[in-house]
Amino acid sequence: MKKTGQQTRFRDDLRRLLLFYALLPVLAAVLLLIVSLGYIPLQNVVRGTADDLQLAGNAFGQQWDSMEETLIALQSELDLSDFHSSVNYQAAFKSRIYQFINHSEVRPQFFLLDEDEALIFSTQANEGMRDSLQDSFHWRLASNLPAVRGEVATAVARADVGVTTVSSVLVGCRLFDPKGATDGYAYFVVGEDQMAALFKQCVSDLIATDRFDSVFLGTDSAFVGDFGKLRASLRDANGFTAFAEGLFYIRTLTTENGLLKIYAMSECGGIIGTLLLLAAVVLVFFGALTALILVSTNRVADQKTRIIDEIAAACYQVQQGDLNTELSISSHDEFQIISQAYNSMLKSMRELIRRSVDLGHETAVSKIKQLESQFHPHFLFNTLENIRFMIRIDPKAADKAMVALSSLLRYSIQGGGMIIPLREDLNYLRSYMRILEMRFGERLTYRIDVPQALEDFPVPKLIVQPIIENAAVYGMKRSDRLFIGLSAYCEGDEVVLRVTDNGPGIEPEMLRQLKSCLADASAERGDHFGIMNVHERIRLIYGDRYGISIVSQVGQGTTVLLHFPQDSARKGDLS
Repeated sequence: MKKTGQQTRFRDDLRRLLLFYALLPVLAAVLLLIVSLGYIPLQNVVRGTADDLQLAGNAFGQQWDSMEETLIALQSELDLSDFHSSVNYQAAFKSRIYQFINHSEVRPQFFLLDEDEALIFSTQANEGMRDSLQDSFHWRLASNLPAVRGEVATAVARADVGVTTVSSVLVGCRLFDPKGATDGYAYFVVGEDQMAALFKQCVSDLIATDRFDSVFLGTDSAFVGDFGKLRASLRDANGFTAFAEGLFYIRTLTTENGLLKIYAMSECGGIIGTLLLLAAVVLVFFGALTALILVSTNRVADQKTRIIDEIAAACYQVQQGDLNTELSISSHDEFQIISQAYNSMLKSMRELIRRSVDLGHETAVSKIKQLESQFHPHFLFNTLENIRFMIRIDPKAADKAMVALSSLLRYSIQGGGMIIPLREDLNYLRSYMRILEMRFGERLTYRIDVPQALEDFPVPKLIVQPIIENAAVYGMKRSDRLFIGLSAYCEGDEVVLRVTDNGPGIEPEMLRQLKSCLADASAERGDHFGIMNVHERIRLIYGDRYGISIVSQVGQGTTVLLHFPQDSARKGDLS
């Protein structure tokens, strides 16, 4: 039950890993698409509204400045008595006014009144329009024009011309006699049609009001309330604002003279609706894609983990002593190679055991082969555990590890004697180190330093790998970085293989127990299966004088020495 639970968690980890790497890029792309499609149109609305508002502000400013400058000049230069008495003076004055109007983009109308507000001169040719405008000005003219030289006033007036209500803006001033008394009134009148013509290219709705919120220019009448006043809900609006008519982006600007306030409005409801529809479509697509990915990842996870479960279960059965559990995998990949190598290994193991039973007189050889038959599944099970961890972190690296494991298994079961040249075992060891490097990355480094003269020295097959495995497994548990070194040298009548690491070392009590096991072959092996296996094989082949010795100190690393006789070739072929 415990083993099944571990396999289930591995399957879930693999499924989560596949989902993460499959869904994360898609989700990021969907979010980026939605943000981009929403940001760009809204940013265009914001930028376009600001540009239209700046254009309107500049246009109003330029036209008002020119009219104010002309009116202030008239306060100083116009003499109404000369205007009445001199035809030439009157003609020159009118020529000046018409010249100003013709050079103005908005083509304002000019009105000149005496002190009793009676019309003296007007450029408005339409008599009905002139009378209606003049009537609408009387009630606010005297109260709005400042009684100070050098100042003008602006006001909005609405006049009824026939069945049409015309909105106009007044820019006027008082005229004074030499004694400073009011001598008359002069003002320009700009109709909303003339001003609106300047903003035909604007995509935003523009509304201009005076300081009393009376609308002079309004390209959207929906926001003009009773008596020509701007709707109260719009007066303090700024930024994105929702109305009954929809969602609008609003920017405001007050002219430098403070007489006019300009509103630029852009409707955003259509953009938001389109974005919401697009987001709904994208989310539906993402949901369908997620469901498809879930089904695919579950299928892939089940397929791959089922094969690994079969291999792990078979290895577990071998550990329990059942050598009849064979694998039948037809995946056409490295897993199939592993299953074939495993089946061949079991066949060899069963044959070795049979020969060991039949050849009872060769008890030493039989015991050696029995030790090897125990070691193979132990090694395979541990290596598969390494690959299982790598699948979680880097599936590509795990794939390479499978290839390396396949070559190792082929080596371990290939024909020939159990005594081989050291060179062959080193080649196998380098393949095994690549698997460890894939698992631990830069945390693990190693070096193999064997003189060429000793590369042909005969040693038992797979004699160094368990020592390297112990150094890596126990060293990496408590070290951030681990170095493992393998060297060979002659000492007296012995050849010594020396395995060193810079790991945490062995605790004194544990070292004492380990040395006691090495000294007494019948002692309980405990957790020292790999070292005791190697030690016993050497002793069985070469005698009790040889085997393993260990030197270790806490914090200083560990050194394991494998002792062989220099004339080991004389032991004969022990295959």
